[in-house]
Amino acid sequence: MTHTRSGSILLSLLAACGPTEGAPFALECGPVPEFGPCEGPDGIGVCAMGACVPVPACPGDGCGGPTDPLADTQLTFCVDGGDGQVACPGAAADPSCADTPYCGQDAQYGDDLAGGARFERDGDEPVVHDLVTGRTWAGCALGQTGPDCGGEALVTDFYEASAACEALEYGGYDDWVLPDAWSMQSIVDYAVTGPAFDLAAFPGTPSTFAEDYDAWWEECAWTSSTYAGADQVGWVVMTNSGDVSQGSGLTYHYNDHAADGWAGCAARCVRERAPSSTARFIRIEPVPQEPIVVDRIGPRVWAGCAVGQAGAACDGPATMLTWVDALAACEGLVWADQDDWRLPDVKELLS
Repeated sequence: MTHTRSGSILLSLLAACGPTEGAPFALECGPVPEFGPCEGPDGIGVCAMGACVPVPACPGDGCGGPTDPLADTQLTFCVDGGDGQVACPGAAADPSCADTPYCGQDAQYGDDLAGGARFERDGDEPVVHDLVTGRTWAGCALGQTGPDCGGEALVTDFYEASAACEALEYGGYDDWVLPDAWSMQSIVDYAVTGPAFDLAAFPGTPSTFAEDYDAWWEECAWTSSTYAGADQVGWVVMTNSGDVSQGSGLTYHYNDHAADGWAGCAARCVRERAPSSTARFIRIEPVPQEPIVVDRIGPRVWAGCAVGQAGAACDGPATMLTWVDALAACEGLVWADQDDWRLPDVKELLS
């Protein structure tokens, strides 16, 4: 859950990286903006919900996960139980929203960019600057060239794709890498499909779905993130839908790194960034038995328990809900003395 866009908060359960259980939550931040740095009794912290929350260091080489702010889904329309788009129902974040079916959808909370440009693309070897996350992307997929990304994209196994990004000298830079799953998904545009990318920023994105319906389940882009269930399987982003998946194919198969028996995926390189040296997630209890999780990088604030659970340890089973009921549950939630929670969008939840 977060203070983002219209000041709303999201709902889900997240694990913590270097959690601070029972951290002090009484120090006022004063003029420091939400998620800005503040100085508390234990050193520099982050201002969250009006209090200065200590930020512990990560063990080892740093925390995993995103190192930059989360991007919008770009969704601008609402849906109901039918097959088409509808006028968005009710008023998101208003108390009446919890009692209005289908109220509280992603599109009702607006766009982080407020109508401004998300990407800047420039150069004959084009690079794309993401004005939200701060990342710099190769403007063409591996194998494509020119301002409009002509030619066939390289479709190969994970090892060749990773090595090609590491060796790439392009657009005046030589510090390219294969993106992790969080980064690759950050540039997905969920308002479009086939491909699910902004073609003004990323022309030539490999997609043959218009000519071959089966390509929907087959075309993918590698990420550097490994599937936890199998160390030789990678997470990929499905080009035509934007799904993040450990498997693909008309006949489903794991996305094994060697691409044994299937064509493999395309790849788009991103410039390397250093990992965060301090915790991303900080779990605290501003109200006893009602924990929250501060995501200082997102930046977001999440309810520390799933709907149906309660207490510091999130006791009890989570409630299984339909999407419509989940929207209502979050819009009507009062937790940690806050009443402006909402259901997270797909990028927020997968982050």
